[in-house]
Amino acid sequence: MENHLPDQDDLDAAENKINNTTKYDELINSLADQYGLDPMYIKCTMYQESTFYTGAQSAYAAGLMQITPGTARDLAPKLFSNLTDEEIKEWLKANPTECVKLGVKYLDQLINDYGYDPALALAAYNAGPGKKAIRNGEIPNIPETKGYVARIAAFYK
Repeated sequence: MENHLPDQDDLDAAENKINNTTKYDELINSLADQYGLDPMYIKCTMYQESTFYTGAQSAYAAGLMQITPGTARDLAPKLFSNLTDEEIKEWLKANPTECVKLGVKYLDQLINDYGYDPALALAAYNAGPGKKAIRNGEIPNIPETKGYVARIAAFYK
């Protein structure tokens, strides 16, 4: 069985960053109040997605909350419908506050969609909500997704 948990050094580094004040704490707290989420859940997710680096980008997503262009279009169609994927990624990196707002809105939707199960919401955030296992109430057997959920749970403790 694969170990999806971070080692102690990684946990210590994450805990140090997550527990320190960031310039996004006020925004995170406000959004947490607005959506009824735990601010630490949001902050741990943001840390896992970007380690609080506004310029974070993967092959498919960008910004502090690593939003994909497709998700951005779903969440804010008027804003993104006429932009290319690359333009959306650049926008997400250039507008970190708005990226966090989109990410928290998406987390809230997923939590509502998956019976208020934070682990399933995280699995859907990482792997996409269309995975059959997630729809069946299970974390998909995808090593990246299992690791993602396990790491956030370890950070969140």
